[in-house]
Amino acid sequence: MGSTGEQLSEVWKEEPAAYFGIATNNYPNYFMTLGPNCPIGNGPVLISIESEVEYIVQLLSKFQKENIR
Repeated sequence: MGSTGEQLSEVWKEEPAAYFGIATNNYPNYFMTLGPNCPIGNGPVLISIESEVEYIVQLLSKFQKENIR
């Protein structure tokens, strides 16, 4: 459940959406790779996954260093 108490399956029922395929609104602790709106067209998928994981690690590092909850 998200911060609003809604199930993600219900929120995405009509149209799944995520920020660059990594995060979605109202689910602050949920990160994914190759999610909806992932900026991958043609090319190696591994490069996209590596970039997404690097971004997630940077976010988590920021949360830890700045004591963000």
